[in-house]
Amino acid sequence: MKKNLLLLLSSALLASNLSAAETATTTPAEVKVTTPAKTNAINTGWYIGLGLGASAYSDGDMGKDFATEKFVVDDNTATGVKLYAGYKFNSIVAVEATFIQYGTYSFKNEKGSDTITTEIKPRTLNVVANLGYDFLNDQLRPFALVGLGVVNFNQSGNLDVYSKDNGAALVVGVGLEYTPTIFHGIGFRATLENTTTYTILDFSDDPSKDDKAYANPLGLFTLGVNYKF
Repeated sequence: MKKNLLLLLSSALLASNLSAAETATTTPAEVKVTTPAKTNAINTGWYIGLGLGASAYSDGDMGKDFATEKFVVDDNTATGVKLYAGYKFNSIVAVEATFIQYGTYSFKNEKGSDTITTEIKPRTLNVVANLGYDFLNDQLRPFALVGLGVVNFNQSGNLDVYSKDNGAALVVGVGLEYTPTIFHGIGFRATLENTTTYTILDFSDDPSKDDKAYANPLGLFTLGVNYKF
């Protein structure tokens, strides 16, 4: 009787162990997978850049009104250079300070057989908001520029085109920036912008003319490179 009871208990214990082993084999262990959080390291922070391109100038027909005879803008295109630095707050808003040298533009005022010439070498210091949005995992960013600046015309020669060498200006522009992640903060930018100052000619000495305001735009298209810290 005792032998039968021991045999029965041994069989039950063996069956229990086999069932537990089968359960452990067929039930996979639960594994928790943690996905690392996405970081936007190039989405904020300081950056600097350099651009080189073509510039253009218009006097808004101002010269035709104040010149005694024939006034000619002899050369209204040049090579421009742009330096800029800014801070990007997020994928939409950044603020930039820019310095632009537009090149040299020539003027002629012809009086009979005499020709009076002058040159301006305008440069601007601007502060602008850079408003855009990041696409393609923060690599591609179309943007718009809007802000204010100060123009220095840097006149030289025998004819003062502007009564004041400095003036306030309105700045607007558009651009596209591409910052490949494999370049670790190095980006490329194309920008088209316009800096416009306004000049008022005083014709108080000529009763036949009224004072008139003129828009004098300085246009600039640049291709450049920048670096985000």
